[in-house]
Amino acid sequence: MPDPLLANIFSHWHKPYDDFETSTLEFYSAVEAALKRRRIPKIVTSRVDWREGGIGTPKRKYLRVTREDMAFDICAAPFGTGFFFSWWLGTTGSGFIHWVIVILPSLAFLQFVQSRDAGHDLLGFLAFFILLSPFLRLVALVSRKYGPGVDDAVGRIPVIGFLYRALFTRITYHRIDTMLMFQSVVQSAVCEVIDGLTKAKGLRVLGDDEKKPIMRDLFKR
Repeated sequence: MPDPLLANIFSHWHKPYDDFETSTLEFYSAVEAALKRRRIPKIVTSRVDWREGGIGTPKRKYLRVTREDMAFDICAAPFGTGFFFSWWLGTTGSGFIHWVIVILPSLAFLQFVQSRDAGHDLLGFLAFFILLSPFLRLVALVSRKYGPGVDDAVGRIPVIGFLYRALFTRITYHRIDTMLMFQSVVQSAVCEVIDGLTKAKGLRVLGDDEKKPIMRDLFKR
């Protein structure tokens, strides 16, 4: 199964350079080496290809750095006579899990509608919650393994999402701290490699302000 696109983007960063060029694949290999030196647990790196637009448009190769359900898609590519570096940090999830998340509540709702149409309103209401309650509990358990991507997927379902968030899920300091540490370490590796390339060409290294990512409001629900 191909790697999924990132969902629930947390942050983004980019840096363009005029009259500059380097090897995309060598840059990715250097970032992988820099990450390996940092010994981050549970990290997996891979190459992914995303189209620049719709079907038939060229594909661009990215370096994906994954840790549990969080992932960076890192890009290095020419742009005109220059070059740019960028990354996106978000969550990934199992396509199968997301289908289960959609199908099971739909079955519960269908049972409710059928019972109501048959004149058994109370029976339909009870059947809906009998089916829904273990489902929400199951999703809460799954989210501990796959992370906030599952929570966010369920949270977008009308009515069910409200119940799930109220009963089972919340933003925790641990989640945010883990994401921020992952972001900080990978960004450090990316900037280390970029600085090495620019210094070799007689260019200045990145300033502190240039290293700051654009952050999403993590507490916005």
